[in-house]
Amino acid sequence: MTRPDSRLLGTIEFGSILRDVRRVEPKQQPSIDEMLRACEQEAFERGRQAGELALRESLLEQRTEFMTLQRGVFAHLRNSVPEVLAQCEAAMVQLAFEVAGRLVAGVPISMEIVQGVVREAVGELTDAGRITVHLHPEDLELLQKANAPVLSEEIAGERLEFEPSANVTRGGCILRTRFGSVDARRETKIEQLRQAVVS
Repeated sequence: MTRPDSRLLGTIEFGSILRDVRRVEPKQQPSIDEMLRACEQEAFERGRQAGELALRESLLEQRTEFMTLQRGVFAHLRNSVPEVLAQCEAAMVQLAFEVAGRLVAGVPISMEIVQGVVREAVGELTDAGRITVHLHPEDLELLQKANAPVLSEEIAGERLEFEPSANVTRGGCILRTRFGSVDARRETKIEQLRQAVVS
């Protein structure tokens, strides 16, 4: 065992008595394994914090996108409701007229109905002169068999002339004069009514 260098030895003098003095052990340097574990822990912590930050940013971005999408959907729905209502209204009108047309088509044709249609159509004329009434052949035959009064009626001194026409459906008529014509067929009246309702 070597003796310490006498130059390094010396006396330390204290001004008072030292109490509760403890010996301090020199700090030991960590081992390589401990340093590696500390580096790994620090890297893990940095990665965890970076991951949490990236996740927060991603969630915030997704939330913003979702809110934008939600606003777009609500705006589209607000704009679509009037359009859907208009389409439903148009469909209901169309359906109502289809039902009305079928109901009218299902009504049995009588002499009174045909005579009433002819008189109503003649009433629409303002300046007629000679009037030719075109009827479905079966409707004309119905009037002739019943000897309907309308067959012998006169308008401004002119007798109505009746002619059968395959272009006229049952229960309607077409009047022709030198000034024009009146289309009093059932389907024409229904279409005119539909146009009036739609516009």
